[in-house]
Amino acid sequence: MLFGIISKLLQSISSQVPQSSLSILFNKFNNNSSHIALISMIAPFSEEFLFRGYMYPALRARLNCFSACLIVILFSACLHFGPVSQSLGRLLSLIVFNVLLCVIREQKANLFLCIAVHFGHNFGVVLLSYFQS
Repeated sequence: MLFGIISKLLQSISSQVPQSSLSILFNKFNNNSSHIALISMIAPFSEEFLFRGYMYPALRARLNCFSACLIVILFSACLHFGPVSQSLGRLLSLIVFNVLLCVIREQKANLFLCIAVHFGHNFGVVLLSYFQS
């Protein structure tokens, strides 16, 4: 139920962003290296600062590790709703990856290690998708 409410909220917010501004952004960076940089570097920085830099420690101050991780996973799933909704495998990989990042954050207390792992993951996925197509 909470997942549905959050996803509807995120969809309504994203539908208010003019498509032309998104199109301009991607047309401006319309080569492979820019897509790789955008997906591999910008997303890990922004997502990790939000999820493991701010949200996870704030939740962890009030909740146990499992509960804090679960809430972070729900928000991450909402952010990645399009790709996650396409298959159960993608949802499971998102869950496992987020658990890994929360464990790294919990055990090492190092946000930049989470960013590096997220960068490596995204970079590998993007490279594989370019070589497969």
